[in-house]
Amino acid sequence: MPFDLAQAARTVRRRYSDAIGFRQTLLDLLFAAGCSVREQAVALEHGDAVFVRTSGPAAPVGGPPLVLVAVDLDPPSSLTLLPDRPAAWPVPLASLGGPAVAIGWLAALHALLHSNRQRPWEVVFVRGPALGLAADLHAMLQGLPADAEVVQIVPGLPAGAVPGVAPLDLVRLDLVRPRNIWRFPACDHTWSVSASVTGGDALPRLRALLAGLGSGAAWTLHDLHLQPGRASHLSAVLRTSVPLPQDTAFTVRELEAEQRLLFPVNDALSGLAHLSALPAELVHGLAAPLHAEVMPDGLTVHALVAGSVDIDTLPDRVGPLSLQWDVGQLTRRTPAVELDVADVQAVQGPLPAGAERAAVVWRTPSLEADDEAVELAHAIGQLLRAPAAHPA
Repeated sequence: MPFDLAQAARTVRRRYSDAIGFRQTLLDLLFAAGCSVREQAVALEHGDAVFVRTSGPAAPVGGPPLVLVAVDLDPPSSLTLLPDRPAAWPVPLASLGGPAVAIGWLAALHALLHSNRQRPWEVVFVRGPALGLAADLHAMLQGLPADAEVVQIVPGLPAGAVPGVAPLDLVRLDLVRPRNIWRFPACDHTWSVSASVTGGDALPRLRALLAGLGSGAAWTLHDLHLQPGRASHLSAVLRTSVPLPQDTAFTVRELEAEQRLLFPVNDALSGLAHLSALPAELVHGLAAPLHAEVMPDGLTVHALVAGSVDIDTLPDRVGPLSLQWDVGQLTRRTPAVELDVADVQAVQGPLPAGAERAAVVWRTPSLEADDEAVELAHAIGQLLRAPAAHPA
Protein backbone atom coordinates (compact mmCIF):
# COMPACT_ATOMS: atom_id res chain seq x y z
CA MET A 1 0.00 0.00 0.00
CA PRO A 2 1.45 3.42 -0.89
CA PHE A 3 2.65 5.47 2.07
CA ASP A 4 1.60 8.95 3.19
CA LEU A 5 3.99 11.00 1.10
CA ALA A 6 3.71 14.31 2.99
CA GLN A 7 4.40 12.57 6.29
CA ALA A 8 7.27 10.61 4.73
CA ALA A 9 8.80 13.87 3.46
CA ARG A 10 8.64 15.39 6.94
CA THR A 11 10.27 12.32 8.46
CA VAL A 12 13.05 12.22 5.88
CA ARG A 13 13.79 15.90 6.39
CA ARG A 14 13.89 15.50 10.16
CA ARG A 15 16.18 12.45 10.17
CA TYR A 16 18.34 13.24 7.17
CA SER A 17 21.46 14.35 9.07
CA ASP A 18 21.48 11.09 11.08
CA ALA A 19 22.85 8.57 8.57
CA ILE A 20 21.62 5.50 10.45
CA GLY A 21 18.22 6.96 11.26
CA PHE A 22 17.79 8.19 7.68
CA ARG A 23 18.60 4.75 6.25
CA GLN A 24 16.16 3.12 8.66
CA THR A 25 13.47 5.62 7.65
CA LEU A 26 13.82 4.69 3.97
CA LEU A 27 13.72 0.97 4.72
CA ASP A 28 10.70 1.33 7.01
CA LEU A 29 8.80 3.19 4.29
CA LEU A 30 9.61 0.54 1.70
CA PHE A 31 8.68 -2.35 3.97
CA ALA A 32 5.42 -0.65 5.00
CA ALA A 33 4.53 -0.18 1.34
CA GLY A 34 5.21 -3.86 0.62
CA CYS A 35 8.08 -3.06 -1.73
CA SER A 36 10.90 -5.42 -2.52
CA VAL A 37 14.21 -4.08 -1.22
CA ARG A 38 17.75 -4.63 -2.42
CA GLU A 39 20.26 -2.75 -0.30
CA GLN A 40 24.01 -2.63 -0.75
CA ALA A 41 26.44 -0.86 1.56
CA VAL A 42 29.90 -0.08 0.17
CA ALA A 43 32.90 1.14 2.18
CA LEU A 44 34.66 3.70 -0.01
CA GLU A 45 37.94 5.44 0.74
CA HIS A 46 36.28 8.68 1.82
CA GLY A 47 33.11 7.34 3.42
CA ASP A 48 30.35 4.75 3.22
CA ALA A 49 27.85 4.57 0.37
CA VAL A 50 24.43 2.93 0.32
CA PHE A 51 22.46 1.76 -2.72
CA VAL A 52 18.73 1.14 -2.16
CA ARG A 53 16.78 -0.40 -5.02
CA THR A 54 13.15 -1.45 -5.35
CA SER A 55 11.20 -2.64 -8.37
CA GLY A 56 7.62 -3.21 -9.34
CA PRO A 57 5.86 -6.57 -9.68
CA ALA A 58 6.42 -8.64 -12.76
CA ALA A 59 5.04 -6.69 -15.70
CA PRO A 60 2.32 -8.39 -17.78
CA VAL A 61 3.99 -7.14 -20.93
CA GLY A 62 7.62 -6.94 -21.88
CA GLY A 63 9.57 -3.98 -23.05
CA PRO A 64 12.61 -2.13 -21.85
CA PRO A 65 12.53 -1.40 -18.10
CA LEU A 66 12.23 2.15 -16.80
CA VAL A 67 14.91 2.88 -14.19
CA LEU A 68 14.64 6.07 -12.14
CA VAL A 69 17.85 7.06 -10.32
CA ALA A 70 18.37 9.66 -7.58
CA VAL A 71 21.94 10.45 -6.54
CA ASP A 72 22.56 12.07 -3.15
CA LEU A 73 26.15 13.25 -2.68
CA ASP A 74 27.32 14.03 0.84
CA PRO A 75 29.55 17.12 0.94
CA PRO A 76 32.89 16.94 2.75
CA SER A 77 32.32 17.55 6.45
CA SER A 78 34.13 18.03 9.72
CA LEU A 79 32.79 15.18 11.82
CA THR A 80 33.96 16.82 15.03
CA LEU A 81 31.54 19.72 14.67
CA LEU A 82 28.33 19.76 16.65
CA PRO A 83 25.46 17.78 15.09
CA ASP A 84 23.23 20.87 15.07
CA ARG A 85 25.35 22.27 12.26
CA PRO A 86 25.37 19.51 9.62
CA ALA A 87 27.27 20.00 6.40
CA ALA A 88 25.29 20.96 3.29
CA TRP A 89 26.06 22.01 -0.25
CA PRO A 90 26.21 25.74 -0.97
CA VAL A 91 23.06 27.01 -2.67
CA PRO A 92 24.50 26.96 -6.24
CA LEU A 93 25.25 23.23 -5.74
CA ALA A 94 22.17 22.24 -3.74
CA SER A 95 20.99 19.86 -6.48
CA LEU A 96 23.93 17.54 -5.72
CA GLY A 97 22.58 16.30 -2.42
CA GLY A 98 20.30 16.87 0.54
CA PRO A 99 16.80 15.92 1.68
CA ALA A 100 15.26 17.10 -1.60
CA VAL A 101 16.99 14.26 -3.46
CA ALA A 102 15.50 11.59 -1.20
CA ILE A 103 12.06 13.25 -1.20
CA GLY A 104 12.06 13.44 -5.01
CA TRP A 105 12.93 9.73 -5.11
CA LEU A 106 10.06 8.94 -2.73
CA ALA A 107 7.66 11.02 -4.85
CA ALA A 108 8.63 8.99 -7.93
CA LEU A 109 8.18 5.73 -6.04
CA HIS A 110 4.80 6.90 -4.72
CA ALA A 111 3.67 7.73 -8.26
CA LEU A 112 4.76 4.33 -9.58
CA LEU A 113 2.95 2.49 -6.78
CA HIS A 114 -0.24 4.37 -7.69
CA SER A 115 0.15 3.75 -11.42
CA ASN A 116 -1.01 0.83 -13.52
CA ARG A 117 2.31 0.70 -15.28
CA GLN A 118 2.43 -2.24 -17.71
CA ARG A 119 6.17 -1.92 -18.13
CA PRO A 120 8.92 -3.14 -15.76
CA TRP A 121 10.29 -0.42 -13.51
CA GLU A 122 12.90 0.12 -10.83
CA VAL A 123 13.79 3.07 -8.63
CA VAL A 124 17.32 3.43 -7.29
CA PHE A 125 18.50 5.71 -4.49
CA VAL A 126 22.24 6.21 -4.00
CA ARG A 127 23.84 8.15 -1.18
CA GLY A 128 27.56 8.42 -0.50
CA PRO A 129 30.63 10.65 -0.35
CA ALA A 130 31.02 13.22 -3.09
CA LEU A 131 34.60 12.11 -3.65
CA GLY A 132 34.74 8.55 -4.98
CA LEU A 133 31.07 7.63 -5.40
CA ALA A 134 30.89 8.30 -9.15
CA ALA A 135 32.88 5.20 -10.14
CA ASP A 136 30.69 2.79 -8.13
CA LEU A 137 27.51 4.44 -9.37
CA HIS A 138 28.73 4.20 -12.96
CA ALA A 139 29.50 0.48 -12.52
CA MET A 140 26.08 -0.21 -11.00
CA LEU A 141 24.24 1.50 -13.86
CA GLN A 142 26.34 -0.29 -16.45
CA GLY A 143 25.07 -3.56 -14.97
CA LEU A 144 21.47 -2.73 -15.91
CA PRO A 145 19.91 -4.35 -18.98
CA ALA A 146 21.25 -2.89 -22.20
CA ASP A 147 17.80 -1.68 -23.29
CA ALA A 148 16.90 -0.04 -19.94
CA GLU A 149 15.70 3.55 -20.14
CA VAL A 150 17.60 5.27 -17.33
CA VAL A 151 16.27 8.59 -16.00
CA GLN A 152 18.05 10.72 -13.39
CA ILE A 153 15.85 12.66 -10.94
CA VAL A 154 17.46 15.97 -9.90
CA PRO A 155 15.94 18.66 -7.64
CA GLY A 156 16.07 22.28 -8.66
CA LEU A 157 17.78 25.06 -6.75
CA PRO A 158 16.00 27.50 -4.42
CA ALA A 159 14.41 30.48 -6.11
CA GLY A 160 16.90 33.18 -7.03
CA ALA A 161 19.92 30.87 -6.92
CA VAL A 162 22.63 31.11 -9.55
CA PRO A 163 23.68 27.59 -10.59
CA GLY A 164 27.31 26.56 -10.36
CA VAL A 165 29.56 25.99 -13.33
CA ALA A 166 29.64 22.44 -14.74
CA PRO A 167 31.47 20.21 -15.01
CA LEU A 168 33.33 20.41 -11.70
CA ASP A 169 36.04 18.33 -10.07
CA LEU A 170 36.35 17.91 -6.31
CA VAL A 171 39.95 18.03 -5.12
CA ARG A 172 41.14 16.80 -1.74
CA LEU A 173 44.55 17.91 -0.47
CA ASP A 174 46.19 16.62 2.71
CA LEU A 175 49.11 18.75 3.89
CA VAL A 176 51.08 16.48 6.22
CA ARG A 177 54.07 17.49 8.36
CA PRO A 178 56.80 14.89 8.97
CA ARG A 179 56.79 15.34 12.75
CA ASN A 180 54.81 17.29 15.31
CA ILE A 181 57.53 19.38 16.93
CA TRP A 182 56.64 23.00 17.55
CA ARG A 183 58.17 25.80 19.58
CA PHE A 184 55.17 27.82 20.64
CA PRO A 185 55.70 31.57 20.69
CA ALA A 186 54.71 33.46 23.81
CA CYS A 187 51.08 34.57 23.49
CA ASP A 188 49.04 36.35 26.12
CA HIS A 189 45.64 35.80 24.50
CA THR A 190 43.67 32.72 23.42
CA TRP A 191 40.54 33.35 21.37
CA SER A 192 37.67 31.30 20.02
CA VAL A 193 36.80 32.74 16.61
CA SER A 194 33.84 31.71 14.47
CA ALA A 195 31.98 33.06 11.47
CA SER A 196 29.21 32.13 9.07
CA VAL A 197 30.02 33.57 5.66
CA THR A 198 28.23 33.14 2.35
CA GLY A 199 30.21 32.09 -0.69
CA GLY A 200 33.84 31.03 -0.38
CA ASP A 201 35.01 34.00 1.68
CA ALA A 202 35.48 32.32 5.08
CA LEU A 203 39.15 31.37 4.82
CA PRO A 204 40.16 34.60 2.98
CA ARG A 205 38.47 36.58 5.78
CA LEU A 206 40.44 34.60 8.36
CA ARG A 207 43.67 35.35 6.50
CA ALA A 208 42.73 39.04 6.52
CA LEU A 209 42.13 38.87 10.27
CA LEU A 210 45.58 37.34 10.78
CA ALA A 211 47.21 39.94 8.54
CA GLY A 212 45.59 42.63 10.67
CA LEU A 213 47.64 41.50 13.68
CA GLY A 214 50.67 43.20 12.16
CA SER A 215 54.04 41.88 11.06
CA GLY A 216 55.52 41.94 14.56
CA ALA A 217 52.75 39.93 16.24
CA ALA A 218 53.12 36.25 17.12
CA TRP A 219 50.21 33.88 16.64
CA THR A 220 49.29 30.19 16.28
CA LEU A 221 46.07 28.85 14.78
CA HIS A 222 44.49 25.64 16.12
CA ASP A 223 41.40 23.43 15.71
CA LEU A 224 40.44 24.93 12.35
CA HIS A 225 37.20 23.68 10.80
CA LEU A 226 35.42 25.03 7.74
CA GLN A 227 32.04 23.38 7.24
CA PRO A 228 30.17 23.89 3.93
CA GLY A 229 26.54 24.97 3.95
CA ARG A 230 24.22 27.67 2.70
CA ALA A 231 26.55 29.85 4.72
CA SER A 232 29.98 28.32 5.28
CA HIS A 233 30.78 28.04 8.99
CA LEU A 234 34.35 28.54 10.18
CA SER A 235 35.57 27.91 13.71
CA ALA A 236 39.08 27.97 15.14
CA VAL A 237 41.14 28.76 18.22
CA LEU A 238 43.71 31.53 17.83
CA ARG A 239 46.57 32.36 20.20
CA THR A 240 47.98 35.87 19.78
CA SER A 241 50.55 38.10 21.42
CA VAL A 242 48.35 41.16 20.82
CA PRO A 243 44.61 41.84 21.03
CA LEU A 244 42.59 40.93 17.95
CA PRO A 245 41.58 43.71 15.54
CA GLN A 246 37.89 44.34 15.05
CA ASP A 247 36.23 42.30 12.28
CA THR A 248 32.45 42.22 12.12
CA ALA A 249 32.50 38.89 10.25
CA PHE A 250 33.78 37.02 13.32
CA THR A 251 32.35 36.20 16.69
CA VAL A 252 35.26 36.33 19.13
CA ARG A 253 35.44 35.01 22.69
CA GLU A 254 38.57 34.93 24.85
CA LEU A 255 39.45 31.52 26.29
CA GLU A 256 41.62 30.30 29.12
CA ALA A 257 45.16 29.86 27.87
CA GLU A 258 45.45 26.45 29.54
CA GLN A 259 42.93 24.81 27.21
CA ARG A 260 44.34 21.73 25.47
CA LEU A 261 44.74 22.34 21.73
CA LEU A 262 45.76 20.36 18.68
CA PHE A 263 49.00 21.31 16.95
CA PRO A 264 48.77 24.61 15.04
CA VAL A 265 48.33 24.83 11.29
CA ASN A 266 50.45 27.90 10.58
CA ASP A 267 52.72 25.82 8.36
CA ALA A 268 49.78 24.41 6.35
CA LEU A 269 48.32 27.87 5.73
CA SER A 270 51.74 29.02 4.58
CA GLY A 271 52.04 25.94 2.35
CA LEU A 272 48.71 26.70 0.66
CA ALA A 273 49.92 30.22 -0.07
CA HIS A 274 53.05 28.84 -1.75
CA LEU A 275 51.16 26.73 -4.31
CA SER A 276 50.80 29.67 -6.69
CA ALA A 277 52.48 27.78 -9.55
CA LEU A 278 49.51 25.42 -9.88
CA PRO A 279 46.81 25.92 -12.56
CA ALA A 280 44.86 29.11 -11.88
CA GLU A 281 41.56 27.28 -11.29
CA LEU A 282 43.17 25.09 -8.62
CA VAL A 283 44.92 28.03 -6.94
CA HIS A 284 41.58 29.85 -6.74
CA GLY A 285 39.82 26.78 -5.35
CA LEU A 286 42.44 26.16 -2.66
CA ALA A 287 42.43 29.83 -1.64
CA ALA A 288 38.69 29.66 -0.92
CA PRO A 289 38.07 25.94 -0.19
CA LEU A 290 34.74 24.24 0.23
CA HIS A 291 35.91 22.48 3.40
CA ALA A 292 38.90 22.53 5.72
CA GLU A 293 39.69 20.46 8.78
CA VAL A 294 42.73 20.38 11.00
CA MET A 295 44.30 16.94 11.46
CA PRO A 296 46.75 15.80 14.17
CA ASP A 297 49.60 16.03 11.63
CA GLY A 298 48.45 18.81 9.31
CA LEU A 299 45.43 20.06 7.42
CA THR A 300 42.88 18.61 4.96
CA VAL A 301 41.10 20.84 2.45
CA HIS A 302 38.53 20.14 -0.27
CA ALA A 303 38.28 22.52 -3.21
CA LEU A 304 36.00 22.87 -6.23
CA VAL A 305 37.73 23.18 -9.59
CA ALA A 306 36.07 23.89 -12.92
CA GLY A 307 37.65 21.62 -15.48
CA SER A 308 39.65 18.44 -15.28
CA VAL A 309 42.66 18.21 -12.97
CA ASP A 310 45.55 15.90 -13.84
CA ILE A 311 46.67 14.51 -10.48
CA ASP A 312 49.97 13.28 -11.95
CA THR A 313 51.14 16.84 -12.60
CA LEU A 314 50.57 18.07 -9.03
CA PRO A 315 53.52 18.52 -6.63
CA ASP A 316 54.08 16.10 -3.76
CA ARG A 317 55.87 18.53 -1.45
CA VAL A 318 55.81 22.17 -0.42
CA GLY A 319 58.59 23.09 1.98
CA PRO A 320 58.69 20.49 4.78
CA LEU A 321 55.10 19.36 4.13
CA SER A 322 54.18 16.37 2.00
CA LEU A 323 51.13 16.78 -0.24
CA GLN A 324 48.66 13.97 -0.82
CA TRP A 325 46.14 14.63 -3.61
CA ASP A 326 42.89 13.00 -4.61
CA VAL A 327 40.68 14.21 -7.44
CA GLY A 328 37.25 13.05 -8.54
CA GLN A 329 34.60 14.21 -10.97
CA LEU A 330 31.80 15.94 -9.08
CA THR A 331 29.33 17.00 -11.76
CA ARG A 332 28.57 15.82 -15.28
CA ARG A 333 27.50 17.49 -18.47
CA THR A 334 23.82 18.07 -19.10
CA PRO A 335 22.28 15.46 -21.42
CA ALA A 336 20.24 16.26 -24.48
CA VAL A 337 16.83 15.53 -22.92
CA GLU A 338 15.67 17.45 -19.83
CA LEU A 339 12.11 17.72 -18.56
CA ASP A 340 10.71 20.13 -16.00
CA VAL A 341 8.44 17.52 -14.44
CA ALA A 342 6.27 19.76 -12.28
CA ASP A 343 6.37 22.72 -14.70
CA VAL A 344 7.54 25.12 -12.00
CA GLN A 345 10.53 26.51 -13.92
CA ALA A 346 12.91 25.71 -11.07
CA VAL A 347 16.48 26.96 -11.35
CA GLN A 348 18.47 24.08 -12.83
CA GLY A 349 21.45 23.06 -10.75
CA PRO A 350 24.40 20.83 -11.70
CA LEU A 351 24.04 17.06 -12.14
CA PRO A 352 25.95 14.62 -9.91
CA ALA A 353 28.59 12.66 -11.79
CA GLY A 354 28.44 8.90 -12.23
CA ALA A 355 24.99 8.65 -13.83
CA GLU A 356 26.09 9.26 -17.40
CA ARG A 357 24.06 6.20 -18.40
CA ALA A 358 20.98 8.37 -17.80
CA ALA A 359 20.32 10.07 -21.13
CA VAL A 360 17.21 11.77 -19.66
CA VAL A 361 16.94 14.09 -16.64
CA TRP A 362 13.73 14.86 -14.79
CA ARG A 363 14.05 18.27 -13.15
CA THR A 364 11.92 18.59 -10.02
CA PRO A 365 11.14 21.52 -7.69
CA SER A 366 13.59 22.39 -4.91
CA LEU A 367 11.19 20.61 -2.51
CA GLU A 368 11.79 22.98 0.39
CA ALA A 369 8.14 22.57 1.45
CA ASP A 370 6.69 19.12 2.15
CA ASP A 371 3.48 19.73 0.19
CA GLU A 372 5.59 20.10 -2.96
CA ALA A 373 6.29 16.36 -2.79
CA VAL A 374 2.60 15.53 -3.20
CA GLU A 375 2.32 17.85 -6.20
CA LEU A 376 5.46 16.32 -7.69
CA ALA A 377 4.10 12.77 -7.30
CA HIS A 378 0.93 13.85 -9.13
CA ALA A 379 3.01 15.37 -11.96
CA ILE A 380 5.15 12.22 -12.25
CA GLY A 381 1.98 10.13 -12.33
CA GLN A 382 0.74 12.12 -15.31
CA LEU A 383 4.11 11.69 -17.01
CA LEU A 384 4.04 7.93 -16.43
CA ARG A 385 0.67 7.70 -18.16
CA ALA A 386 2.29 9.07 -21.31
CA PRO A 387 3.44 6.52 -23.94
CA ALA A 388 7.08 6.98 -22.89
CA ALA A 389 8.97 8.30 -19.90
CA HIS A 390 9.88 11.43 -21.86
CA PRO A 391 7.09 12.25 -24.32
CA ALA A 392 8.12 14.19 -27.41
